[in-house]
Amino acid sequence: MLFVHTPAGKTQKEAAHQNLGVPLKVGKSYCEQSKAALSFFLSGEIQQDSPLPAGERDRVRGHLERESGKAIPHFINKINEALTSGKSAAIADVAYANGADNEFVQILLKNVDITKLSSFAAWNTAGNSIGTAISHGIIRWHSASLRTCNSHCDEKSDEAISPLPSGEGKNKISSHLREEEKKQSPLPMGEGKGEGESKVVARSTAGYPPERAGDQSLVNTIESEKAHLKFLLMRFIDDWLYQSKIRQEIAFEVKSRGGEPSNLKEYLSMAESVLSKKILPVADKFFKKHFSGRKKIINNGKENLEVTIGKELHLTVCLPWRRLFEIELEIDFALE
Repeated sequence: MLFVHTPAGKTQKEAAHQNLGVPLKVGKSYCEQSKAALSFFLSGEIQQDSPLPAGERDRVRGHLERESGKAIPHFINKINEALTSGKSAAIADVAYANGADNEFVQILLKNVDITKLSSFAAWNTAGNSIGTAISHGIIRWHSASLRTCNSHCDEKSDEAISPLPSGEGKNKISSHLREEEKKQSPLPMGEGKGEGESKVVARSTAGYPPERAGDQSLVNTIESEKAHLKFLLMRFIDDWLYQSKIRQEIAFEVKSRGGEPSNLKEYLSMAESVLSKKILPVADKFFKKHFSGRKKIINNGKENLEVTIGKELHLTVCLPWRRLFEIELEIDFALE
């Protein structure tokens, strides 16, 4: 399920049309677009179909802003309900452009185990955030489905998990996807595999019995889970910690020295130094509080396995385009 946190100052139908770009059948607080086979839940609570005069619109907008304190907890409850019932939860925060809504994220962090989310995005435009949340969520779902199918699906049961329409050629596509997954293996294939395999398995299966050291399905499953968690963590560090907080602080320092945030030029080195000093400690604190030590149950298509997110975060950051508009993150941590 896709949860879209919308601006408090917009009505539900306005937010739906602007942020999702598709005609939606709007109910009291739940929207569904059946053609896409996706469910949407918007954080807006008040629906107003007809245009309002300017004065009345301002009054309603003020009321919505005052009511946002009630709407967000209700929205969070819906996310928890989805997770508790075994559904996936992908979040697109489009309340503001170029960064997450501080109030929303703080309430989210206090009430939801964010490592259980399928995705989170709050960067740049509403379209970019929603597209990222949907894409990550679908990849997450498909990865789990593919692992399960690799173990016990036959040609016919591909239909149960495939997002593709039924018909000739579908099973061939599902089989092709499984073959592609094998090609994407972190281990080199064929002659000379042994040396690379021992290194990767030693890293990925730490803490498991020696007899599991050659279990390729275990390695692939752990690497898949780790890739998901790394991207999820990256979105919170970039979209919330940087875009909504640290970016403005660095911009102030750059301007105070006569520089321009959109074209750093000779101020690039200074800006990257300030960025590292500001973001590394808060990112590490965020990781330790919301990721480190969390236990995850994963399935390699044969059995359920328990893994734990490690204690140490390895993070590097830079400004790839010589401006403050975006950052480039390299993230790593153990998953044992």
